[in-house]
Amino acid sequence: MAQQKAVADFPDLFLTHPSPSELPSLFASTAPEWRGALTESQYIDQCIELVLLDSVHPPPNLVHSDWILVDNRLPVAERKILSSCETFRKRVLIQRPERSVEEKVVYGIASVFTAPEFRRKGYARRMLLDLAEVYKKEEYVGTLLFSDIGKKFYGEMGWKPLPENSHIDFASPNSDFPVMMVVKEATPLFEADLEKLCKEDEEILRNAMDRGPGVKTKMAIVPDYKHMAWHHMREEFVIQRLWGAKAPNVKGAMAGEPGKRVWMIWTRKYDFAPDDTEAGNMLYVLRLVIENADSGGGVPAGERDEAKENLRAVIERAQKEAKEWRMSGVRLWGPSPLVRELVKEMAVSSWEWQREVEGIASLMLNEGVSEDEIEWLANERYAWC
Repeated sequence: MAQQKAVADFPDLFLTHPSPSELPSLFASTAPEWRGALTESQYIDQCIELVLLDSVHPPPNLVHSDWILVDNRLPVAERKILSSCETFRKRVLIQRPERSVEEKVVYGIASVFTAPEFRRKGYARRMLLDLAEVYKKEEYVGTLLFSDIGKKFYGEMGWKPLPENSHIDFASPNSDFPVMMVVKEATPLFEADLEKLCKEDEEILRNAMDRGPGVKTKMAIVPDYKHMAWHHMREEFVIQRLWGAKAPNVKGAMAGEPGKRVWMIWTRKYDFAPDDTEAGNMLYVLRLVIENADSGGGVPAGERDEAKENLRAVIERAQKEAKEWRMSGVRLWGPSPLVRELVKEMAVSSWEWQREVEGIASLMLNEGVSEDEIEWLANERYAWC
């Protein structure tokens, strides 16, 4: 007997972009998974608002596309969305051994979703493999996604998880976890500060990649202003709906003198009701920069204590911000070995976690170098999508 062909192998399945008339139903179907503390209607409004921003030129956010898998035999008004996702165009820096840093493009894949009635038929797999082919044809470096269902499903299709997906949690100050005693106060960062800082950060990162030793190819998503603006647009929409308030002014904090500065850029993420400080809403550090860190990730011996106090100051400011906005704590993705050491020396209330299920950065490269030969830098929250 001939082997029965899987439903997702049928040739009439087609990867395309949703029509404007399909967007509300698409976002309504994904709302139970990703609306967080928003109502369904608020979530749909947020998604449509972010899509409409793409019509502005130049777009203030990351270049974005929605994708759906459908039966190509049916007209738009009759077809069902069998699986869906979205993609974001990201600048990536690559430094191959003995070569200068190059800038390329990688696409981030996000919001992979299949409605319950269409699951276990292979539709998501078909959609993702077709999408990978689209970006191979366009000669991009590859694709990156952040799995919230562990490592196996995407790994079997070719997206290899990065070796380490870790974060440190810092408690929001309360009677059990009082604020740290600091010797200096961090300066708050506002929206107007970010674009310039992101340009400086990119230059620091490029120089570190150029100087750094190693036999592996280094890669990093550029921590540019568009990434920060995208996260902040999402934050501001949610806060305005939940709190009926204007967007928070403070976007991060900085401490230290020029050449030795430490700064954080952050965002507030509400997955649960904002009036429940124990629910697990977190202030996420999008990007942490230690300006005088060398190419090996350390700082000069005579500047270590100062770097520690600067880091302490920005963490303390982040904790205060988390408390003000009724969040459970501060979450820092991708701490470097230096940051881990400094945090331990501070004896601050913190917990480090290795993620095994959620937020698993996974990479599929098109050609030239295998994922196993990559040293991925700055696996921080700004790159998440």
